[in-house]
Amino acid sequence: MKSVFIVDDSVRNAEMLLLSVKWETLGLRVCGIFGNPSAALEAFQAEPADIVITDIKMPGMSGIEMARKLFANRSAVKVIL
Repeated sequence: MKSVFIVDDSVRNAEMLLLSVKWETLGLRVCGIFGNPSAALEAFQAEPADIVITDIKMPGMSGIEMARKLFANRSAVKVIL
């Protein structure tokens, strides 16, 4: 089963995404929901996810900047913006 991180500064958007997809039927497991990219990057160091779904525009760091850092650490990660 592949692991997924959801990163969005809007808690409501993250929860809607979590609840609107039947993750298990797709062979996926959401292993983290993060309100900012820094928290997601820290968690990624401890337990890398296979897929990261992120908002583009967030305070402090954009989803694109976060994706660049993820690719630098683990080029096999898939990022959905």
